[in-house]
Amino acid sequence: MKRIKGLESYNMKIKVLTPTFIGGGEDTKINKSQYIYDPKKKQLKIVDERKLASFLGKRNLLGFYSGYVKDLNDNIKNKRNKNENDMNLGEWFRKISSMVNFSGDIEECIKYSIDVSNIRRNQLNDVACFIKNVEGNPYIPGSSLKGAITNAILVDHIHRNRDMYRSSWEEIKRATAKPSHNNRDSKEMKKRVERVSNNLVKDIFDYEILDEGGRKTTYKGMSGLSVSDSSQFKREDMKLFQRKDLLLTDKKDNILPIFRECLVSPQEATFSLNIDSNKLNSSLEIKGIDDIYRALDTQFELLAGKDGVFRVFSNLDTLMPFDGDDKGLLFVGGGTGYLTKTIMAALAPDKDQLLKAVRNFLHKDRPVTFIHENDKLISPRTIKVSDNNGKDQLNGICRIEVV
Repeated sequence: MKRIKGLESYNMKIKVLTPTFIGGGEDTKINKSQYIYDPKKKQLKIVDERKLASFLGKRNLLGFYSGYVKDLNDNIKNKRNKNENDMNLGEWFRKISSMVNFSGDIEECIKYSIDVSNIRRNQLNDVACFIKNVEGNPYIPGSSLKGAITNAILVDHIHRNRDMYRSSWEEIKRATAKPSHNNRDSKEMKKRVERVSNNLVKDIFDYEILDEGGRKTTYKGMSGLSVSDSSQFKREDMKLFQRKDLLLTDKKDNILPIFRECLVSPQEATFSLNIDSNKLNSSLEIKGIDDIYRALDTQFELLAGKDGVFRVFSNLDTLMPFDGDDKGLLFVGGGTGYLTKTIMAALAPDKDQLLKAVRNFLHKDRPVTFIHENDKLISPRTIKVSDNNGKDQLNGICRIEVV
């Protein structure tokens, strides 16, 4: 094998088209003790806890606040729902302000405010915050961008060479032939499917070359693709959304008590993308940005194109506030759904076989949200959206393009 010289570098732009969320883990969740709801401005004001402690300490209010927290903790012990959070910094501050005279305003402790015009006050609960850099501003990690692009490349390659991977699909079919009705069977099924998927990824991406001296070098995964973190977005331009699942049935849509800080259109940022074709399996046919676009187009068509899996939802076009024929459309972040993050749609010979395999794989006897045995037309039987000013939009769709 002879090494071919080839390195392509691009300055890229990512444009947010629909509400996009990338979390920073459990440590970035905040509760009512860490934000204040402003009903007049329809804003959630995020508190800087260090500034709050200093503010209360200088005014001898720490004792009052500690007593308030202690009373709440004592009440929790007697509640049925131990996870229910009655702590409310905003209400406590308004109450204490009417009882104790002191100077200053709690606005001094606010880091930033976020638009919550979509959310009713009585619905608010814990909030999952968008990942932020050391300066406290949201950004999209390079690992998230590379993961989303890599998945599209994998889907594109399998779809173009589906016959080559028929045996992998047959293994998945055997593993998911029947829905599991106990945890043991469910875990075993998951292991078998993951084993097939991992082996497939390894076979497709791992790449060996010989240099001029006959020495072998192995490149694992997508070593030839490097993606930087994005530049920062404006945190004040984010918006809070509640998780919503659109159902195929006549039942009401499933609105869950999960709240996320999201980037929204028309926000955009830049990042760098490098393609070293020397370190990529040539069968992937990825040599430049046009090949990346091709892979993204393949994935988008499979899921949301004219004959895509999501077309069982008759109102799909209204959920995409952009021209679906545009190139560079990328599914990124949380809430995009199971099918956008897997290779199942690319492997399956048809939608019927895809439905049977996915519903059996996802099925659990409990809780109700995981009972997929009788899913029809699509599994999971929902599509995840965000209500943006009264209009439902698919989550996590961005467009990447060369600057």
